[in-house]
Amino acid sequence: MALLQKIKMYYDPLGRVVKTVNPDNSEQRVVYGTPTALNTPSNVTPSPWVNYSYGMNGKEKDDEIVGSGNSYDYGARQYDPRLGRWWSIDPLAIKYADLTPYHFCDNSPIRIKDDDGRDIIILSAPKGAGGYGHAAVLIGNDKDGWKLYSKNGTLSSGGSSGRSDKNPQINVPFETLKEFGNTENFTEQGDIEYTSAFRITTDKATDEKMKRAAAKSVGSDYDVLNSSCIDVCSDALKAGGLDEGYKEVTTVNDPDFGSGTIKAKSRIPNERYEEIKNNNTGVDATKSITPDAKVATQKKADYTKKESAKQAAKQAKENKLQDSGPKY
Repeated sequence: MALLQKIKMYYDPLGRVVKTVNPDNSEQRVVYGTPTALNTPSNVTPSPWVNYSYGMNGKEKDDEIVGSGNSYDYGARQYDPRLGRWWSIDPLAIKYADLTPYHFCDNSPIRIKDDDGRDIIILSAPKGAGGYGHAAVLIGNDKDGWKLYSKNGTLSSGGSSGRSDKNPQINVPFETLKEFGNTENFTEQGDIEYTSAFRITTDKATDEKMKRAAAKSVGSDYDVLNSSCIDVCSDALKAGGLDEGYKEVTTVNDPDFGSGTIKAKSRIPNERYEEIKNNNTGVDATKSITPDAKVATQKKADYTKKESAKQAAKQAKENKLQDSGPKY
């Protein structure tokens, strides 16, 4: 088996790639013009290696919106390598009021490393549970991988309460979010399950606390009103010192709370998911967990094929019974 060979890259004093040498020794030069030319790259020697998918800091190129090589996906925001600028402000800018919201690593990229910095992802499947929604949580990071925690119901008492024994998912590993999207993010019918995701900053120590809380929550008894899928998310957030998805509720002559304003958590997953997004600082991560179009199409086709085969087998069995019946 041939070993994977690396592309050699040569940089100018500003850290920009000016030339690459492919494993076959062919060269691809990148010529930078005047500022008005927006540093437009010019490929001198095309080769099979030209379509290399990664750029600065090893981040994946996003060529769908502004053209090939003109945008890198950092997860939290997009980077324009032509200008050396971000497309949007730092989503955590409110925490660093003394810095420009367009900075990167406190303007010290040699001293400070910022792989991505968002380590808990709340997943939402709004069509789940008859339209009330289903939720789960991914905890980890892009470097070390991710773990999935999902409480999926009970097989007892008509599904309303009982042991959490309906395919509970604890510490299910994924190397990347793309792997999760392409392998796990589907319903039994082959449809995309989680169509919304919200990513929040944490750190390694907090991750461990949240993992333990999420695992404990998934393993506890299921109750559709008091201990359902969304409570796994809230329990993990609570362990990390984050908002669990509270909302303010006005009470009037309530026997327990009287009249006034209290904080409460909705029992409906879709509603609490929205409160989690409103009350915590984070970024939309839906794109990161969305399956590739080809994979999604194939999943649906596989399900349709499987169902057609089941129906055909059922019909064949019925025909056989009819043929073996009494003849008049």
